[in-house]
Amino acid sequence: MKKLFSSTIVTALLIIVGCTKESPKSQSFQLEGFYNGFVQSNLQTAFSEDFKPYYSIVEYNNGKVSKVIHRNSVGGPLGPGGFGDIKILNSYHKYSYKENMVELIWEIDSDEIIYTPVKTQLTLDNNGRIIKRLDCNTKDTTYYYYSEMGNLERSFTHTLYNMTITRDFFFDLNNNLVYIRGLMVSNRGFKYHIFEYFRKFDTGLNGFKNFGIIEGAFIRSLSKNNYNEYARAIYDDNNFITDSLCFRLPVTYDGKGYPIYIDSLML
Repeated sequence: MKKLFSSTIVTALLIIVGCTKESPKSQSFQLEGFYNGFVQSNLQTAFSEDFKPYYSIVEYNNGKVSKVIHRNSVGGPLGPGGFGDIKILNSYHKYSYKENMVELIWEIDSDEIIYTPVKTQLTLDNNGRIIKRLDCNTKDTTYYYYSEMGNLERSFTHTLYNMTITRDFFFDLNNNLVYIRGLMVSNRGFKYHIFEYFRKFDTGLNGFKNFGIIEGAFIRSLSKNNYNEYARAIYDDNNFITDSLCFRLPVTYDGKGYPIYIDSLML
């Protein structure tokens, strides 16, 4: 039971991410794609022996992200009687913009699967920063608060099942996010302390810097440079560790110094 609840905690943690509004880039670099290990919403599958990593392709319209296609990311139905090879299908996020709102809809690129599209609404402030994230399916809601210097300072999430998650964000002098301290309180009053660490920053261009709008990419987009290692630990209120992990996320660069977010599992 402990293991099952721990898995629930990890899943809830990984989906609590936000996004930022698109803004003109000072560099000529434009993010074209990335493997799923480089965005937090997919960490569970990206580094699991039971799943293969998949690649996402970013499409644009008038300079804004319009669609992100996740290639070979969803297992399709089996053949008649449950036999045959499993089809691996694409899924995608579609984006639409209206005033200070950004809407994301996740769908599967197939008519063979019955599923419910996942709709997310992001509310932006006048500086283009996310101040509210709403999951329209579950009604999970996250609010984001920023310091006078402009860095994300705190987020607060309230979920469908009355779970709350408070996260505090800490940056170094290079304007890189190095630490998140979180507190999760279940609907029964159980408390879990979450510690996330971002390590081994390089000095290269962060290709996600202006692309926090991409689902799962918000945490990486907050830093000036790229972190190459991620670690997390979760403790209950008795200081007993319930979950821990550490992943290498090596970023390589091309001849122009632009980042290439390749499959880190192959390194």
